[in-house]
This record gives sequence, C-alpha cells and structure tokens, in this order.
Amino acid sequence: MQVEGRADDTCLGRDALHTQLGEARAARQQPLGRLKDLGVGGRPAVAPGGGTAGDRGHRASLEVRPYACARHHVSTHRLVHLDSPSCSRGDSNVTPQRPTLVLVPGAWHLPATFDLLRGELDALGYASRAVKLPTTGPEPRGGLREDAEAIRTAVKAIEGPVVVVAHSYGGIPATEGLAGLTNVRHLVYLAAYVPDVNESMFTLHGMPDPDSTEGLFPIGSDPRAQLYADVPDAVAERAISQLVEQRLQPWADRATGAAWRTLPSTYILTERDASLPVELQEQMAVRATSTRRVPTGHSPFLARPAELAALIDEIVKD
Repeated sequence: MQVEGRADDTCLGRDALHTQLGEARAARQQPLGRLKDLGVGGRPAVAPGGGTAGDRGHRASLEVRPYACARHHVSTHRLVHLDSPSCSRGDSNVTPQRPTLVLVPGAWHLPATFDLLRGELDALGYASRAVKLPTTGPEPRGGLREDAEAIRTAVKAIEGPVVVVAHSYGGIPATEGLAGLTNVRHLVYLAAYVPDVNESMFTLHGMPDPDSTEGLFPIGSDPRAQLYADVPDAVAERAISQLVEQRLQPWADRATGAAWRTLPSTYILTERDASLPVELQEQMAVRATSTRRVPTGHSPFLARPAELAALIDEIVKD
C-alpha cells in the first residue's frame, strides 16, 4: 500500500466544523464567514429527498489485490448487528462476475487507510482498488472537479462491473464523478456526504461559503475522539500518524452532478459517529436507495473491518 504522510477523513458536526474554520481563519488571517442560524436544535440544512432547505485529467493512484477465496455473506436484515458473525462458506449462488470494489477515502486520508478492510475483502474474494484524491496529501492540489475526475478515471480503467464505496468527504466527489458511467453497479455511501446539484459540504452543514477557498483545512485538535473513538489504540495511533493535509477548496465547491439520482445506492449510517452527526446522516440517507445502520463510530473500516467487509458483501449480493 502506498502511504503519503498522514491519512484519514472526517465529516464534521457544525460545532467542530466551526472550530476548525476558526483555526483556518487564524492561520490565513482571513475570515471564513460565520455559521448560519439553523433554528431550534441546530438542524442540518438537508431537505429529505432534495436539495438544501434554503435552495432546493488526472490519473488516479490505485492499489489492487488479487482474488482470494469466495466466502459469501447473505442476509436481508437492514439493522446490522456487527457483534453477531454471520459469514458462511459454500454459498452456491455466486454472481457470474464479481464486481471490483473501488474505495474512496475522505478528507486527510490516503489509500492506506483502507488496508485492513481490503484484507478482509480479499478474503471474501473481492479485488479492490483505493483512489488517491488530488486534494489530499503532502502537496494537495485542485478542488472537487479534480477529485471527481480521479475517481472517474479509476472506475473507467476497470473492465467489468464496479461497486464504489465512498467514505465521508469522499461521497461528494463520488457523487460528482460517477454519473453516466455504465460499469458502476452500485454506490455505497459510508458515513458520507450525499450532495445534490449545487450543494457542497458547507451547504449541507447549513453554512455560508467561505470568504476564500485558498489554503488548507485543519484536521482539528482531537482526531482520536472525532474519527477513531472506537478504534483499537494501536490502529488509531497509526491512523493519526498517517493523516495528511487537505485543501479547503473542495469543501466549498458546488456539485454539478448527482450520481445517486441514477445509480442504485446504499447509505451505511454510523450510529456512534462523533464526526458526522447522525441527524445529518439520516437526512442525507433518504437520497439513497436503501439504508443500513451500524453501531460504530466514523471509521468502521478501522474499528470493525471484518464486519464491514461482510456488510459490503451483503450489499453487493442484494
């Protein structure tokens, strides 16, 4: 696996996002604007099934694993209890051509963040590839369009069916970049943002656009609590050490496409998420074809990789 500095992502609640905006403002000596008053309870700005309540050519870096065994996980439960192992061997109803899984990390994360999950997917017989987003890394560049093109390029390079799993911020460029691709069978939003056309991460949080989109967006003072609260200590320490820089621009760029309107999709909602508020996840999840709920924090690919792989396998087979 390729590692570039530091690596993992976050989808922030409004308070945490406001704090980090303050840090970015201080770093650049330029105000980014203030939070919009969302009314009682600070409700997110996503309107169910639509837009916000207010306004209704770069090659990807890929990592590939070969196929291994063909273990299958079949269930029809929508509420997933990850404490109950349910994988079994010997299922004869094998899909003729198993899809390749393309994994899209979130902000501050590199492809290596998916190492544990990819090992489990490999054991289930899936080839997987992880995309390096241009706006994330030691020398980040570009904005939402560049990230979307990296995902699109990665998917187009694959022969046969593809299932895309996008985490956190990665849901935005995946939504932007996958529209119209004929080999994408399914789009999985893992604790991810689901924008409609003309929405951004800022609008989804009910916030005004920043005064400037230049510079970096800071990770915040406590990534352990925000991102890895239920991740084993050694794994969390390694993940924190791999976090990289993240450009601010793609967080403010507005989406021009919405792949969830034409592609089958599933939203995996993380019920103990300290980074992306559950209420906001629920409001975005109605845009997906189906929803699964898991009792984890923001990074189940590090906290419960085997169980998450089994759930992805289940979604693929549904």
